[in-house]
Amino acid sequence: MVKNGTTKAGSVRFRCMRCGASSTRKIDNSAKLLTSFLAWLLSRKRQRDMPGGGRTFRRKTGRFWEIWPMPPKIERHGRVVYVDGIHLGRKAVMLIASDDAHVLGWYLARTENSRAWASLMGRIAAPEVVVSDGGDGFAKALKMDWQHFFRRFQEGQPRLVDVQ
Repeated sequence: MVKNGTTKAGSVRFRCMRCGASSTRKIDNSAKLLTSFLAWLLSRKRQRDMPGGGRTFRRKTGRFWEIWPMPPKIERHGRVVYVDGIHLGRKAVMLIASDDAHVLGWYLARTENSRAWASLMGRIAAPEVVVSDGGDGFAKALKMDWQHFFRRFQEGQPRLVDVQ
């Protein structure tokens, strides 16, 4: 392929010397578009405030809504893991596992059930202690994935240590 002038739009045209076919090369700017999408997503701006009333932004970055970030597999054994389910609305719950400093994993499910909890706990190395509110299916998933735990329930008012 050798350069063979430009198109009406100004792009460089290339021509194959063997068969005579001509073509143009498209510049892949998906990395730049992903950066602008993430900058918008993590900012306080509305799509309406973007250049072009947001229509151009939505057209160019529409494919990035399909990307679902997957949590990493945690292989180091932590001391304490806190797990809880946050109901997002109609038929959706986000199961989250965290330690004292970081979110270790998450799983989006329809309901809190043993399969959803098992999917979350399967990606995290078994800790020494798990703190939970005892959501639906958690005990069954705990028996399947992290067998070394025993059940201990704290009901009513917890005994607090007075620190002075």
